[in-house]
Amino acid sequence: HNETQDLINNFNLMVEELQKSETLKSDFISNVSHEFKTPLSSIQGYATLLQDESLSKEDKDKYTKYIIDSTQKLNVLISNILKISKIDNQKIVIEQELFELDEQIREVVLSLEKEWTNKNIELDIDLDEVSIRTDKILLSHVWSNIIGNAIKYSYDNSKIEIKLRNENDKIKVTIKDYGIGIEEEKIPYIFNKFYQGDTSHSNEGNGLGLALVKGIIDLINGKIEVHSEVNKGTEFIVTLNK
Repeated sequence: HNETQDLINNFNLMVEELQKSETLKSDFISNVSHEFKTPLSSIQGYATLLQDESLSKEDKDKYTKYIIDSTQKLNVLISNILKISKIDNQKIVIEQELFELDEQIREVVLSLEKEWTNKNIELDIDLDEVSIRTDKILLSHVWSNIIGNAIKYSYDNSKIEIKLRNENDKIKVTIKDYGIGIEEEKIPYIFNKFYQGDTSHSNEGNGLGLALVKGIIDLINGKIEVHSEVNKGTEFIVTLNK
């Protein structure tokens, strides 16, 4: 019930934001509709199956889990759309807060422990002690998305390198994986809304993560670079001002 109510509330907020946003363009609406269709169809289908009184407890638990997973995916989708909409309309107020950047990155890595342990990925983490004054919550979304993608597109039993360097008046974060990589002609488009260069993983995301990352980095006057080679991996370099 709580997740469904959250979904309804977030959807209403999204509609309100979209009314004021350039994202009402037809191509965006088409993409949103497509992304909503699959989880909504799953919810409807499994909810219908649950009406069968002869279902075993095991099947009921399984179908209930599918419904919860689908509502969670919808909540993530709506949340990302809201954030991007607010960034596009410059309605996000940057909360200036002094915090330890190295500690924040470690916390994000730990939050993704299940994902990298499931793929037996080795993590090479080398972080300078760095304090930064910027929006802590927004910056956390940057690391969650980039590191999450590094894990998602890594091969099993491979490695991810995460480095943080304190360089004069700049702070540089490098996240490098040794996974499937990105085709050169696709790199210019990876920050576009709903763009997914690797469709084989489309069920694991909605093509908004990197668009959100780019919007946040631009908002805090940072810089992001991408270097990639097919079957050899991808490297993201984020440069922040002190």
